[in-house]
Amino acid sequence: MLRLYIFFTALVLLCCLNFQQMHALNFTVTSTADVGTHTLRWAILRANVNPGPDIITFNIPGAGPHTINLFSPLPALTDPSGVVIDALTQPGTDLGNAAPSTMSLRIVIDGRHAGETPGLSVHSSNNIIQGLAFINFSQEGIRLHSLTDQVSENTIRYCIVGSDSRGLIERGNAISAPEDRSAGISLIATGDAAHTVSKNTIASCLISGNSGNGILLYAESPGTVSLNTIRDNYIGTTLTGDKPLPNAFSGLLMYGNCHENEITENTIGGNEWHGVHIVGDARTRTHALRNTISRNFIGTNADNDKLPNKHDGISFGGANRLVEGGFSRNNIASNNIVAWNGRNGITVWEHPSTLTNSDANRLSRNSMYGNGRMDIDLGDDGFTANDTGDMDNGANQQINHPILSSAFATTGHAVINGTVDVRQVSGKYTVELFKCCTNTSPVKGRSLFLGSVTPDISGSWVFSTAGKLMPGDNVRATLIDSDGNTSEFSNTIAVSDGLFVDDAYGPFAPRPSADKLSIHRIAPTPVLDNTEITVALKEQSWVTLEVFSSAGELVSTVVNQLLDQGEHTVTWNTKNWYGQRVQPGWYLCVLEGMGSRDQKQFEIGSDAIGEIQP
Repeated sequence: MLRLYIFFTALVLLCCLNFQQMHALNFTVTSTADVGTHTLRWAILRANVNPGPDIITFNIPGAGPHTINLFSPLPALTDPSGVVIDALTQPGTDLGNAAPSTMSLRIVIDGRHAGETPGLSVHSSNNIIQGLAFINFSQEGIRLHSLTDQVSENTIRYCIVGSDSRGLIERGNAISAPEDRSAGISLIATGDAAHTVSKNTIASCLISGNSGNGILLYAESPGTVSLNTIRDNYIGTTLTGDKPLPNAFSGLLMYGNCHENEITENTIGGNEWHGVHIVGDARTRTHALRNTISRNFIGTNADNDKLPNKHDGISFGGANRLVEGGFSRNNIASNNIVAWNGRNGITVWEHPSTLTNSDANRLSRNSMYGNGRMDIDLGDDGFTANDTGDMDNGANQQINHPILSSAFATTGHAVINGTVDVRQVSGKYTVELFKCCTNTSPVKGRSLFLGSVTPDISGSWVFSTAGKLMPGDNVRATLIDSDGNTSEFSNTIAVSDGLFVDDAYGPFAPRPSADKLSIHRIAPTPVLDNTEITVALKEQSWVTLEVFSSAGELVSTVVNQLLDQGEHTVTWNTKNWYGQRVQPGWYLCVLEGMGSRDQKQFEIGSDAIGEIQP
């Protein structure tokens, strides 16, 4: 049944592709030989010359796993209509219910005798590669390389790259690859023309044990690597996701003219260098920019097992023996858990050739603890003291961190007071508050992010919360300006036992005005599976739209981006960022931006009936 389901799913996918001629054929691999009829080499050659999209399936006799030993490079994929190489069709293959950790693959491609070559080269678009293990290749396990105009809309999923089919023993690729091109999987755009590698997806794969980076995105200007998605992979761990199986360099390196790529919901740990490294090309002053790193476990996993990357969890612009560093701008790292890494949790480093080449990197709502040096380090030089008026420059403009003055809690409520010293306040800054875990394990599944507040024109701010802090807890904060520049963490202060008026916003801060933005509607009521939230802005602004539980715990960040003036409708799937559906009950939706805030209460239920409350 699994084979039948996967075959028809692949056929439906192919039917949705754009092609001029429909001559789809199914080529079945029944032999582990390198050459001959019904081998993988034979199937790829046939698919390349047959007009229209094709499907390569597997039906090799025996229980497996089956190893195909190559003695020369495989043909590259070149048919612009695409081909599905579907090793999930091999009998005995099983994805389980939580791939990649539960998948059991039966087809292994071994390149130890194949010569200087990647395991599989992809020079065309619209291909799907799934269910294969690539081991022992001198270069990458899989390489997507633009030799003409564009390589796009390719999908690599449910693959193992760099370890045995059980995902436990190192069988690395990139054994003799040049260091700057070394990876298990690479997306490369090179040459004098504006070649692009875009809109490709790497999902639900194990990419570990390689003699280089786990994944490499590499673009020499005018070529670009953009709009690609790296989602739900294990990078640097065993298949079980709880032990390290390191890649020799970074888990993921993005180098050169790379922009608007998304790295989300991955477990990235155990790697010999950084977890994620995003850096531009200082030689040509080309920036890596507008890339997003969100909802990943970096240095740990969902169970808080220690999987430290030996250097930084995330490095924006960091230099190393291969790159000069810097030129990493306007990137976002949000809603990640970054813990236990050997050096800093997040580093932002700027090349000394200019004053702005590693600015506007937004570091927001990340839970960070247990890292070897600092959780956030601007300049990779240790703690940076504030300067009067925040007049200096450097990585993220060396923006001053907030100063926390006091924190009190009692009867389930807490109030934190502080100030910021910046060039001009005027509603352009956001203070984010965090419960500070030292090197102890946080409560499993809880976010350390408490919430945010906008300073008043004098630079003073007051933050109030319910259900998150108790006397004896520690808190700290970061500052983010309107461009996204984010500070290092502030001083840490302990929460004292104190009494204040019974106002959820605290005794010093009036309820924020909603004159610049508003939540118009949350529907349906009660929410069952998905809800549509409609908001309105009176001017363009960076806004956050968040859902909190009745106890004040952050459940999900629905929006964290720049929105245009006008009305916008977004959908929330009633799941927290771990992918679990939240429990029935009452929740609070909070919209913030431009120094304004609006909120609405709503119900998530099964059969209960609720109403939206102001």
